[in-house]
Amino acid sequence: MRIGHYTNCYKPRINGVVRSISVFRQALLDLGHEVHVFTTGAPGYEDDEPNVYRYPAMPWDSAWIYRLPIPFSARLSRLSADLHLDVIHTHHPAMLGWVAAHHARRAGIPLVFTLHSQYQRYGAFLPVGGSMLASVARRFVLAFMRACQRVIVPTHAVRDQIIRDAPDIAGRIVVLPTPLPTEAFPHDPTRALRDTYHLNHHFTFAVASRLSAEKGLSELLQGFAALRRRRPDVRLLVLGDGPEREDLETEAE
Repeated sequence: MRIGHYTNCYKPRINGVVRSISVFRQALLDLGHEVHVFTTGAPGYEDDEPNVYRYPAMPWDSAWIYRLPIPFSARLSRLSADLHLDVIHTHHPAMLGWVAAHHARRAGIPLVFTLHSQYQRYGAFLPVGGSMLASVARRFVLAFMRACQRVIVPTHAVRDQIIRDAPDIAGRIVVLPTPLPTEAFPHDPTRALRDTYHLNHHFTFAVASRLSAEKGLSELLQGFAALRRRRPDVRLLVLGDGPEREDLETEAE
């Protein structure tokens, strides 16, 4: 198949969406499919992968978005048509998601959407109007899903929430977690981690996450501090990086 991925973020950006696309892209290539990626421009970055096409973009001062795609390009619109794609897979419901929906409708081909984020939760980080934005985001994303032939979600919990909100699209939802390449890990990673961080005699909790506000790691640290007062032998291992790293390190101290 000829598959077109549309995403507002891609390399050199590092986050869960980019990681997921990269893993599935390589798996599809290994199976013999032809994969094309339409994404946001990244001035100064040279793609080391074939078939990556970038829309013009403008800087955006945000911890979550570092460049905002401008979803208009006659050249890329013609290119998408000329590729004769069999399916279009978008990873966002807006911006290049709009482009993906238009191109799929124009070509008469299926549109697949992966829900990587629960967008309504981002309203909690706004100083005002957060609850209203959350409600609007929820309705917008559900409407976008109704325009798709398949919706991929990472967990059964997310699937169940969507079905509660929109039972009419239950049959379109597929649970497909992002896989991990097992060859990237040693045979006994637990022992290596315990030896490196002197955890052999401690009951240890571990979390792997991008260190950003929406992940709720500050609340996790507060809860763990309460646990430590009752169980001084427990430890918390946080694996990851991100814009909140310095603040979280200070809080942990």
